[in-house]
Amino acid sequence: MHGIPAAFAPKEQLDIPFIVWLSDDSNQLKPNETLSQNHVFHSLLNFLAIDSPIYDEKMNIFE
Repeated sequence: MHGIPAAFAPKEQLDIPFIVWLSDDSNQLKPNETLSQNHVFHSLLNFLAIDSPIYDEKMNIFE
């Protein structure tokens, strides 16, 4: 059932836990009210300092 429209997708497919552990000297999180799995890709690119033409700063959860 992956890839079906959100209107038909089960809750378990849309609500995915995302846990971030940060050491004291690492990047801090931006204040966000709503996050999605789409934020993971862009946040990891930023966290690992990977340059990409498809990186979107608005989708990065780190300051």
